[in-house]
Amino acid sequence: MLRPGGIAGFAEPGPKHSTTAQSQFEMRTSGVVENDVDIEAIWATAGSLGFVDLKLAAYNVPPFHVSLGEYHDILLIGETYGRWAEWTRHFLNDARMFFLRKAGTEPVDSRRSDAVGATIEATITPQLAAHVTLRNTGRGRWLPSSEPFGGVSLGCHLFDADGALLRLEYARQPLPSPLAPGEETVLEFQLPPLDPGSYVIELDCVANQVTWFGQAGSPVTRVHVTVA
Repeated sequence: MLRPGGIAGFAEPGPKHSTTAQSQFEMRTSGVVENDVDIEAIWATAGSLGFVDLKLAAYNVPPFHVSLGEYHDILLIGETYGRWAEWTRHFLNDARMFFLRKAGTEPVDSRRSDAVGATIEATITPQLAAHVTLRNTGRGRWLPSSEPFGGVSLGCHLFDADGALLRLEYARQPLPSPLAPGEETVLEFQLPPLDPGSYVIELDCVANQVTWFGQAGSPVTRVHVTVA
């Protein structure tokens, strides 16, 4: 059921789970079966079924409250750090949260914020007619603008002449087709009307419900426009 490179995550008990007082109580009163988890056996089976990696999470759920001085002692790997580590080790004895990764690699696309990037060249006339050349400089394929999660469009933020933001969502322009890394497209469109005055229009790409490209480190393009 997993795509290539897909991950299955599990939150399970430890190897002696069935012997704990709570498990014994549940079996006596509810008739359920409380099984132990043998992570080595699970990994051996998973390897024969196409999984290529196993990662376990080393974590602690019950809180370990300390004073300010003890907190600093933990950071300095002092005596309090040893008590916290023992507290965590005790918890991990009966916890196995793990992740199995299937062989292969899923294609990277604009649903990942670390895979997006663009260059934007733009001219905008005083009549707000825009001519924009977009190039995909990231490592992920841009999904169609109509995709609700990760679909890429060109977005415009509107500022006044002094750089104060007027409208974050001034305009969005869908792309005619998806773009693979290295590909480019040319857009020609009319921006919404504005009152006479001087403005700065910032152009940036946006992946739906993922990120504005500028927030992911991609350069934005600013164009100064005077509307007569």
